[in-house]
Order: sequence, then C-alpha cells, then structure tokens
Amino acid sequence: CGPLGPNGEIPNCVSCTVLPDPGDGSPDFVRMACAAVASVNIWRPGAFTASDELLGMSLTGNELVVSTTDKLVQRKWSGSWSETTIPAATSEAFKGAISQSGNRLAAAIAHQDGSRYINIYQRASAYDDWQFAFRVHPPSGNTDSAFGDKLELSGNSMLVIDSNSVHFIDLVKDIPANIDAGARRSCVLDEPAFDVAISGSSAVVARKYDLPMTFERGANWQFHGGLPDGLFPR
Repeated sequence: CGPLGPNGEIPNCVSCTVLPDPGDGSPDFVRMACAAVASVNIWRPGAFTASDELLGMSLTGNELVVSTTDKLVQRKWSGSWSETTIPAATSEAFKGAISQSGNRLAAAIAHQDGSRYINIYQRASAYDDWQFAFRVHPPSGNTDSAFGDKLELSGNSMLVIDSNSVHFIDLVKDIPANIDAGARRSCVLDEPAFDVAISGSSAVVARKYDLPMTFERGANWQFHGGLPDGLFPR
C-alpha cells in the first residue's frame, strides 16, 4: 500500500495469491497473481477526542460499535454512514469488552466504587437507538475486578471471563422491573481463560494453561469436547 492520504486513505493496495505449483520447480513469486484493492479509509469516530483510546469493538453486519472509556460509538451503513454515541452513565466507565447480538448489546462496566458488571442495551429494531435495559452482576460474593475483561453475547446467552473462571449466563428475555436482575441463571467453569466465543448453542473457551474446550447446550450448558492445541496462539 501507499502512504496515508490527508483523510486517512490507504491508496494503491494490492492483494496477491500464489497459483498452484505446476511441478516445474518455478519459485512462488513467479506464480503470484495480484489485483488492485479499492482504496481503504481509516475511520476515526467523530465523537472521539484526540486523547480517546479505542478499547474494544464489535462488528455485526453493517454495524460497527467501538468503545472508549466514556462512550460507545456506533457506525452504521444504510446507503451512507451514520454515527451515534452512547455515553457512559454517571460514575461508570466502559472497560473495553463489548458484544452485539441482534437487538442487544453488552458492554463491560467499571463503577467508581470499584464494582464490575455488564450493561445490557436494547432496541426495538435495527432502525432504533440503543437504550440501557439492565445490568448483569457477578455471581453472589464475587468481587473479581477482572469480571467482564472478555465477554461474548449470542441471543440470550452470554459468556463472561474474570481472573479465574468463565461465567455462562442466561439473560432474561425482556427488560426486568429490577434493572439489577438481568441474569435468569448462571453457572461457573473454574478455569482461567483468555478468550471465549459463542454462537447459538455452541461455545468455545480458550483456557490459559490447557487445551481449548467446547460446550453445547440443550436445557443446560455441557462440556462437548477438547480442541487441538495451537488453535488459539498465546
């Protein structure tokens, strides 16, 4: 690629692939096929100040949500780009981890009193703005300051990491009368992990000190099997 343009453009990019080896010993670079890639733009949220640091992001379809300490910024394409902002509430700060699934958005929060929890935002449809719906707190007695360092949301199921465990949390389907009662039920995997992924009824936990684990759910989440080492480079 060429140098950055005045508006963040990255011009003159090419994408190359190596054609199959015909067996005549020709080197790879002789068999490269390259094509120009359309100019790529670097986007900086209009709501960001010069000191704002990008902490996390979630991309779903034509929507990108990014976080910094005091706000979430949504960038949406519907024939043209639009940008909306979700400010942090008083005494709250976003901690980076965010995940979107359908018309719900989860974001890790640190309160100024030292507590950690997950805020769930909701909207009626993709054409509506996000609105705060409820909070999901760590299980009773858990005061881990790393709660929410990583999280993934799929439908009403959410996986959340803290320092020493992974929390499998089922969310309520609607907005509860008590905004601090957003978890319908939860269970804990006592395994330190550095990442999680979830899609529908399947989940993967990348453990820190052992092989990754997969889980499937029917009525409850259950261990499904291990994965080969090396799938999640450390």
